[in-house]
Amino acid sequence: MIAEGRAAFDHGNFTAAREAFAAATSAQPDCPEALARLAETCGVLGDHPAAAQHWSSVLVLRPGLAVAYTGLALTLRAIGRLEDATAQFERAVAANPALAETPLHSRHLPALGRPGQAATVFREALRLDPAHSGARFNLSLALFKGDFKTGALAYEARWKAEWRGRERPFSGPRWTGRPLPSGQSLLLWGEQGIGDEIMFAGLIPAAIQAAAGPCLVECAPRLVPLFARSFPLAHIVPRADPPSPALPLAAAQAPLGALPGLLWPAGAPPVAPNHYLQADPATKAQLRTRLDLLGAGPKIGIAWRGGHPAAGRPRVIPAPAWAPLFAHPDLVVINLQHGATAEETAALASAGGRLHTLADIDPLRDMDTFAALVGSLDAIVAVDNSTIHLAAALGRPTAVLLAQDSDWRWGVDGTPCPWYPSLTRLRQSKADDWAAPIQAALDFLAALPPCRP
Repeated sequence: MIAEGRAAFDHGNFTAAREAFAAATSAQPDCPEALARLAETCGVLGDHPAAAQHWSSVLVLRPGLAVAYTGLALTLRAIGRLEDATAQFERAVAANPALAETPLHSRHLPALGRPGQAATVFREALRLDPAHSGARFNLSLALFKGDFKTGALAYEARWKAEWRGRERPFSGPRWTGRPLPSGQSLLLWGEQGIGDEIMFAGLIPAAIQAAAGPCLVECAPRLVPLFARSFPLAHIVPRADPPSPALPLAAAQAPLGALPGLLWPAGAPPVAPNHYLQADPATKAQLRTRLDLLGAGPKIGIAWRGGHPAAGRPRVIPAPAWAPLFAHPDLVVINLQHGATAEETAALASAGGRLHTLADIDPLRDMDTFAALVGSLDAIVAVDNSTIHLAAALGRPTAVLLAQDSDWRWGVDGTPCPWYPSLTRLRQSKADDWAAPIQAALDFLAALPPCRP
């Protein structure tokens, strides 16, 4: 049965794999391999309580098994028990210090306000295995929490780590950050998701100045109109696979994510660029007129979902958590959530939400008009997703609601955000509790001066 489960797992049939491993554990309840595979499969299927139970059973059979400590730690992290997860990671390292994979999963340490501890763990992994690109990549994410320049340089390890990015097939040499020969051009290309492209784009003007020559920027097609307006000194082209043969040859090229390592000063926190995206003024004015017809109060945009479930616990704020914001009598709340939202907006309505949706504006289809909508709002309050990046890059008053186990890019509380000066970070004090961040968002909105774009 274990062999059947492995075959099903390897082919992505996780439900069948779970059934096979469950049968194997019933037949051999003292078999740690069957229990471990069952625990792993339950985790993939999102049944984290069952996964935790099975990993604990493995440790009863095999006390001190490092891989079981690691599996239990990842499971506890997935359900938000970060302190307990940390303890299990420490047990895994103590059980097998040579297990270079183990420290790679402790990315939650920076989220707990311990980036230095995380960096120490990743450096130890590199000492044990200097070629481990995953350890170097995760070290960069920990260093971004404080040692920005070093973190940005180590971030280049992302291309060799197991992640979702891939390099573009451009043949030109990588740009070094130095001026190019007179008349020769620099090619910059977007990477990762829309939010990442927007975030790193804040350094495009500095790159143009440093290269001292013509600049081409290849980006997601739906960003082209917005980037073309915002970066008039660059020639903006839509990304195509493979790259368009009509794309002019460049003397050097670089992904946008390399710009912090090339341009940020050493030994000092970077200064976030002032708002660098420009929405279309005429469209903004038209949309503000539409918004004013909805009521006299401040126009506040919200988004409640972001991230991909495969990357960990999804970033979702459930409908009941928004009730205090909807209860405010003066706010006019605008739906900025992208994707299918009918079921969620119904849940928000049942929670008392007075949510206005401009159904003809879809960021997945027309980012430029969506940018004008965001730019016409008085403030934006949202979970960590691409809308936060857009709003902050447009310079609107923006509050991001962060999970306790938040992404590396948002740094540590009490330090400047290196990406956006207009951004306020409101973080959970404990996992899955959004009450305090929502209340902080209300305080954030109350402190805003009367404004109109």
